Order: sequence, then C-alpha cells, then structure tokens
Amino acid sequence: MIIRNIHNAFTIVMSRGFKIVCDPWISDGIFDGGWGKFPSVENIEKYLDDTTHCFISHIHEDHFDLDAIKLLDKDVKFLIPNIYPNHVIKNTIKELGFNNIEMLEVDISYEIEKDLFFDVIPINLSVLYRPFLLSSL
Repeated sequence: MIIRNIHNAFTIVMSRGFKIVCDPWISDGIFDGGWGKFPSVENIEKYLDDTTHCFISHIHEDHFDLDAIKLLDKDVKFLIPNIYPNHVIKNTIKELGFNNIEMLEVDISYEIEKDLFFDVIPINLSVLYRPFLLSSL
C-alpha cells in the first residue's frame, strides 16, 4: 500500500491496482480568491490519472473541487459520508454524469472492493476545542 499526500487533504492511497483519491483540490483562487495551494504543485492534474475511487469528505472547496472532479473518468466510484449537507455533493456529481456513488454511514467499515475496506470516522470538534474554551473562561 502506498499513501501519498499531495497537499492539504488531497491524498492518494494505492493498493492492489486500486487508486483512491481523497479530497482532490487542484484549483487556485477558491473561497473568493483567498485560498491557493502553497507551495504550488507542478502538473497537479497527473495525480488524478487512473483513479478508481474518489472520497470527498465534505462540501468545502478545498475538499470538493469541481475542476478536479470533472477530470475523473465517469466510471470512478465516489465515496461520500452520509452527513449533512453532503447530499449536495451527490446531486452535483450526478449532474456531471457520474453514477457510481455510495453514501457511507459513519463508524461502519465498508468493503469497497474485495478485501479493501474503507471507514468514515467522524471527528468531534467540541472535544478538540474544549481545552481552549475552558482556558478562556
């Protein structure tokens, strides 16, 4: 298994002929021009070649980049956590002509291919921020 972080959350996992692209982000100037990739990544589109699966964690532009999605083959299998408002992701990629979409419940292990498992593990932000909140009282 090979795991490669391209930048931010854009990560590639390769195992036994499968290539899972997670939260692909290739566009500069997202969030009204306020965000870009730094340092820049040369020929970033090449990391989308031969993708078999695409995981999109949530709807923010640095995780759900339509420019990246449009470069994927129409037979790519999308894996999307079934949390609000991720139904918007599902509807948007369906409108782009993708049909192999699986909405994943959290805390359940899915066998996405034979002996290849994928889990969505939610993060509880209130636990992360509790020390800060307590210390600021």
